Amino acid sequence: FVPSPFDATSQLYRTGDLARWLDEDELEFLGRDDRQVKLHGQRIELDEITTTLMSHPEVTAAAVQLNRLETEAPEAFCKSCGLSSRYPEIRFDAAGICSTCTAFEGYRQELDQYFRSLPELEARFRQLRDRRQGDYDCLMLLSGGKDSTYVLYQLAAMDLDILTFTLDNGYISEGAKANIRRVTEHLGIDHVFATTEHMPEIFADSLARYSNVCNGCFKTIYTLSMNLARERGIPSIVTGLARGQLFETRLVDMCSAEQFDPATIDTTVAAARKAYHRIPDAPTRLLPVKIFEDDRIFDEIEFIDFFRYCDVELAEMYSFLADYAPWVRPQDTGRSTNCLINDTGIHVHKLERGYHNYALPYSWDVRLGHKTRSAAMAELDDQIDVDRVSAILAEIGYQPKDRGSEQSLTAFYTAGEELASRALRDWLAEHLPPYMLPTHFIRLPALPLTANGKVDYAGLPQATRRTAQDTTPPRNDLERALTELWRARFGLTQIGIHEDFFELGGDSVLAIQLVDTAAADGLSLEPRQLFEYPTIAELATELASSTAGRAAQRAPAAPQVAASESDRARVLAALKQRSEDRSGHG
Repeated sequence: FVPSPFDATSQLYRTGDLARWLDEDELEFLGRDDRQVKLHGQRIELDEITTTLMSHPEVTAAAVQLNRLETEAPEAFCKSCGLSSRYPEIRFDAAGICSTCTAFEGYRQELDQYFRSLPELEARFRQLRDRRQGDYDCLMLLSGGKDSTYVLYQLAAMDLDILTFTLDNGYISEGAKANIRRVTEHLGIDHVFATTEHMPEIFADSLARYSNVCNGCFKTIYTLSMNLARERGIPSIVTGLARGQLFETRLVDMCSAEQFDPATIDTTVAAARKAYHRIPDAPTRLLPVKIFEDDRIFDEIEFIDFFRYCDVELAEMYSFLADYAPWVRPQDTGRSTNCLINDTGIHVHKLERGYHNYALPYSWDVRLGHKTRSAAMAELDDQIDVDRVSAILAEIGYQPKDRGSEQSLTAFYTAGEELASRALRDWLAEHLPPYMLPTHFIRLPALPLTANGKVDYAGLPQATRRTAQDTTPPRNDLERALTELWRARFGLTQIGIHEDFFELGGDSVLAIQLVDTAAADGLSLEPRQLFEYPTIAELATELASSTAGRAAQRAPAAPQVAASESDRARVLAALKQRSEDRSGHG
């Protein structure tokens, strides 16, 4: 507000708008005469931040502007398997070979014992047949794709009584549906199309948690199929997960822990399946989950991964389908799936996390000889119809977060020596709201000036998205859970526990988003805690301390035990996200 030049007793509001009078007594708007910007929906006066920063006793000059962060380094692909360099925890050697390929060569033979043969599968079905209480030996999850269709024909050749099951999630391609009808009629096999009205909410929840649609869809498939299997007295459910998907969902973590014993792997997978069906997410909230209240359902129904017992190359599979089955590759969907919404999941995952969500399983297909590298890379090269993706996102109500077009506030300053970004941020936080705090602080020898001595904003350097420099690994489950959250949020392949959240590019909005994601995974934290404890190490210590304090108030007789149990429950949910985020399939 400024004194009115027309009335000394009143004030006028200086809007910052620039205009001129026209002859017709009209005002023509010419823009603004100040440096007000809009970020995350908030109007911000950059000069107010500048003035506050210059009040710091060691800052001699300052300027603040809104920068668009530069995108990260170009994506590279492993010369052996084709895995993206942006996949978390992946490193490349001088020859361009990824660390997963190098490690796999060291335990390839040990893992061979996990896989079985078709005669062993037939023997297993003979044992299960004695447990059936209805008309069917097994329930087969049939997507209409090449893998599951091939599996169905192999099962039929074993003279099994099969019921096939497909989730019609509202986006199954007509070509895939036609395949399902043709092959089931060809074999004379009963089939069930299942539906649920909750798929839009389930898809939106899956995108928010995992940046893909597969997690929510597959959990819906498993939930509904297990209900159906119990209802029909069917003792087993057969999946058509390719060997690459088996590594992604079953074996990756076991390999990293060097646990190759098949019985140990099966026990771990069974325990993970129980925890998986009790994670509080949209499918758990919206679908019939009473069967998971105890463990009986997991004893009644066995899951059988067909490709654990059968090793077949992609070319051989296509040849078999061409010769024996009325299967036609759908023309109305992408190359990676028979589901029209899957392109939406791929698009969002690339946008939010920087790489294709099928990158890992396809790389395992290559390592295992199921696909050639060129075939896998071709299947990852999806031609996304962005207009259709946008329409689907509007239908399910999800707005993706674009990592490649983020804007941030950058503060430039001059001082006698380098000042810690955290100290400057704390100084500004005493005077400004969180949404006005700069993400980056850059010390310059001098601010660039125009000919008339004003700050030359065009001459200020461009802020870049800084990659993690600390590589200190997490030391406990809580730090591991937080590390995974940060990796996913920043799209980094590696991050140490001493990296500063804000120096990596975090801001108040990103802090709120991370808090929401953590809450969905059972980790309770507040945005203020990220400002006060901006490193993983500090935040984990604070969370453990505050959890112990709350537990002590609830149960003063045994505070340490209560806190430990509470921590484990929260960490379990967060670690399950890590495993499921890698799988895309649960």
